[in-house]
Amino acid sequence: PQADKEDWNRRVIAPVTQPYLFEPPMINTSVTPVFIYHTFPNSSVLGGGRLKVYALQLRWAVTERFAVIATKDGRADFDPGAGSDSWGWVDVAAGVKYAFVSDPENGTLITAGLINETDSGDSNVLQGNGDGGFRPFVTGAQDFGAINSVAAVGGYFPRDTDDESTYLDYHL
Repeated sequence: PQADKEDWNRRVIAPVTQPYLFEPPMINTSVTPVFIYHTFPNSSVLGGGRLKVYALQLRWAVTERFAVIATKDGRADFDPGAGSDSWGWVDVAAGVKYAFVSDPENGTLITAGLINETDSGDSNVLQGNGDGGFRPFVTGAQDFGAINSVAAVGGYFPRDTDDESTYLDYHL
């Protein structure tokens, strides 16, 4: 029944860490504000300082199993200790995800997706380099009643490996 499915989606809670890397497995329609505040160590090449990002993430559930997602966008306020304060746009990333397993009765949800990141950001906030890239991911949730577990594995594969790094990441 629909009520059970809605309860299932409410029971699984997405973590709030790594908003540009971690994509929750739930298929839903939402607008999520994102605020990132990061300080850099004085011993870093940046000589301390901070970064603030103001953004929105958009998700549209086209069907119960398929969604269009916009996961990275926004404006950054970059103030390195060894440089001047700069404002600029971050690269934009969007893509799709599909729930291959959606089993509310057993509390299991597994989603896979692909995100395309552009090189549209401003270089003064350390964005806009390279030619963008692709980010495939698999993410899942297991509901144990009072407790649930959410995990993901993904990677970034740039079109230009001279300007950007390839990496893998995981979240639990």
